[in-house]
Amino acid sequence: MPRDLIAMILRFLRKRKNMKRIMWALAILIIPAFVIWGAGSSGKSKRKGPDHAGKIFDKKISFEEYVDMWRVTRDNLTRSFGANIPLEFIDQMTWNRIILLEAAKREGIRIHTSLAPQRFTAKHGGDGSRGIVIEFKRVASTQVDAEGRISWTLVEGAGADYTMEADSVIVAIGQIPDPSCTDGSRVKVSRRGTFVVDSATLATNVPGVFAAGDAVTPRGTVTEAIAMGREAASSIHRYLQGQDLKKNRTAPAKETLKIDPEMTSQWLTRKARWGMPSLSANDAVRTFSEADLGYTEAEAIEEAKRCLNCRMCVNCIYGRSQICFETGSRLLK
Repeated sequence: MPRDLIAMILRFLRKRKNMKRIMWALAILIIPAFVIWGAGSSGKSKRKGPDHAGKIFDKKISFEEYVDMWRVTRDNLTRSFGANIPLEFIDQMTWNRIILLEAAKREGIRIHTSLAPQRFTAKHGGDGSRGIVIEFKRVASTQVDAEGRISWTLVEGAGADYTMEADSVIVAIGQIPDPSCTDGSRVKVSRRGTFVVDSATLATNVPGVFAAGDAVTPRGTVTEAIAMGREAASSIHRYLQGQDLKKNRTAPAKETLKIDPEMTSQWLTRKARWGMPSLSANDAVRTFSEADLGYTEAEAIEEAKRCLNCRMCVNCIYGRSQICFETGSRLLK
């Protein structure tokens, strides 16, 4: 390159205004190039991973469907059990709900959500046919208060009403205790129709009367009802023996355990669940027999070997003198 040309370029670059112009030009050229390259590589990386969360009955469940169901399941579990729920348990219950919904859809069951029934009206046709007309209001939102009572807000205005005709209606809105057995007594009953008891002893306000399970907490689980029954039995025993109901007695605390990966055995491998053999959708709607056919002996054994995969059973890991069949069989070899 001629020296005169080089000298001219250097004089041009030494001027601050010219240098700024060059930097701006480079920025305008380089930054879009990086953005385009990044977008292209991002799109490629997305295509490498799975495009769905899982498969149920050979149907792909999208990530959006899974996340929506996960949030609904999490909220329901939180209302029933509190906030300290293992994520793996929420995941398991989420897939259980998805499986049930997909199984219902396979049998031609249509699910209408966010509807509150308002009126049932009998319908008589001129040809002697009969039916039922159900009038609904659409639900805008639901709320749960501190006592576990559910309330909802109805949609108002156009589009709030919905009508459906049916041959028969099965009302399945849950159950509540029937405190009529205490009519005429002094047993205290809450506004929800449940018996008011001491949380530690399960004793009512009337000496010698105790209550547990759904009669106290209608939204509880079977496991909680069994635990309350044991506490009530202990209280009844103390009462009949003339002992203090609360002395040396504390409410069992809920225990949260964390398992580190190195604490699990090397042979403990994660296994997929066995699909439950069942009737086809066409056969299931033609019979009153059980749609789920049950596992064979070999399938049941393999399914039972999945113990500890959810990492909720930790008796053997924490040395509580309890071991599962898989651990016991390995120790005896």
